[in-house]
Amino acid sequence: MGLIAFALPTVMLWAPRQFAICFRDSISHFYYEPFLVDAARARITLDSSLPSESLSKEVDAATLSVVGFPAFAVEDAQRVDATVDAIAGKLEGRYGCKRFLRDGHQTVIEDHERLHYEPEELLQLEHIECEWPLFFTYLLLHKLRPTCRNEPVAMSLDEPR
Repeated sequence: MGLIAFALPTVMLWAPRQFAICFRDSISHFYYEPFLVDAARARITLDSSLPSESLSKEVDAATLSVVGFPAFAVEDAQRVDATVDAIAGKLEGRYGCKRFLRDGHQTVIEDHERLHYEPEELLQLEHIECEWPLFFTYLLLHKLRPTCRNEPVAMSLDEPR
């Protein structure tokens, strides 16, 4: 199971226990009571899996949305910083971050008829992955969070890292 699919339900276990659903004519309030043991187990699993996203991906830029905005699912600041540093160090490029290493989506050699590539075929995708500017937004939001106020926010499209 991928980290992204696991992280948001983990956050939900620790969220306020009341939520409202608005219908056309009324608002219905719902309550839920999670088992604290399950919530703790989910938090431990999430923390222990970072910075990897899954067994098949060393790092994944989508993890930025788990450790930072919008989920803020990890409380350990050192683990968050280590995850963000790993993502920036391995995936950041001139125009954005790669989703993950050897990602074939939107590349010129992408085969739209296939769901996955064999391991030996992934070597063809190395160093041609698309860079997604959206992930610069997540990195910027990470730098702007209150615990990083003393660090300079320096992001430039002029020089690749």
